[in-house]
Amino acid sequence: MPPVASTSRLASDEGIPLLVTLLDGTEIPFLLRPVEDGSWARADQQVNVFKNHESYAAMQWALRDALKEKRALAEENARYLKEETSAEHGLAALLASGTIDQTPFKLAFRFSGENEEVEIDGTVFRGKGKAAVILKVKNLSSEQSWSMRPAHLATKEGHARAVAVRATRREIPPGEVGRVALVADGAAFIEEGRSTSLFLEIYRHDGLQQAFVELDPSLVAE
Repeated sequence: MPPVASTSRLASDEGIPLLVTLLDGTEIPFLLRPVEDGSWARADQQVNVFKNHESYAAMQWALRDALKEKRALAEENARYLKEETSAEHGLAALLASGTIDQTPFKLAFRFSGENEEVEIDGTVFRGKGKAAVILKVKNLSSEQSWSMRPAHLATKEGHARAVAVRATRREIPPGEVGRVALVADGAAFIEEGRSTSLFLEIYRHDGLQQAFVELDPSLVAE
């Protein structure tokens, strides 16, 4: 198959027609569309085509896909249940709602950044055994809603760390403001028995970096 241009640069209402010819000469038309916001993990990388949908091979693939989806949903439900009961997610929910006085956190420092599409004001908090970040995000775009990929927290060596995330809304419409709160446990700042800095990266749904913050281990000092 010839190279196909990436659809990540297409507008939401655009598409690329693609005609695939099978070995027996059968032509099957496709329309490649950009990935919808928040659905990067579900983007197809392989398409299986069966002339007879009731054939053994077709049914086998359908069963495999159904089982894969079932496992993914079970894992997602288990993760959500764990999140709902964790202290970090509870604190993140309070921070996102603006009730900072109900948390043990104290102001450490502030930062901000802006481009033609977004304005971000960040606040970093220190706490007893935990650190937190609040992002106030204003969507400056006149057309596109703003949403983020899963937050990435890691050591300098790139070792990922768990971080609890709560937001006031999944997507921020054009011209509006939303808040994102993130909380990390003090254990995340330990690498091979020693304290280490962590680096928080926030990416927009299309992969564009929106914030990069270094979190010093002193933020979680007892």
